[in-house]
Amino acid sequence: MDKLDLIMANRRQTLYDQLLQCAKAQLHLFTEEPVNEAAELETFVQLSQQWEQICAEIEDLDKKTGTMLPPSSSLVELMEKIAETLQQIEQRLHASMNETGSELKAVNNQRLVMNAYYGMNQKGQSSLYFDEKK
Repeated sequence: MDKLDLIMANRRQTLYDQLLQCAKAQLHLFTEEPVNEAAELETFVQLSQQWEQICAEIEDLDKKTGTMLPPSSSLVELMEKIAETLQQIEQRLHASMNETGSELKAVNNQRLVMNAYYGMNQKGQSSLYFDEKK
């Protein structure tokens, strides 16, 4: 491996390390209780943009080398850690989506019940309900 390949390999390692740090920061946002949701959303968007920028740099580096440099064992280990972290993020995101969906459904059901039985002071509507007699 010549000096240029070594420099490129080190740069590639650094970029993948930055990807791992970015993924860990995103995971941290999902594990902590939200204090300021707007600020945390902005942070997540910034981390996503940073992720895209780092990926673009990796692609540019691969284009410059002409051929893909064979990954070292430490780089493979970094890639595996990134994949694990991304999987954890995906699991937390799905759990959050399911929880939000359940909460929205409960609110919708409560609204329907309130409208059906109490009318909620809406003009032009009459509350109608039927009780089954046994």
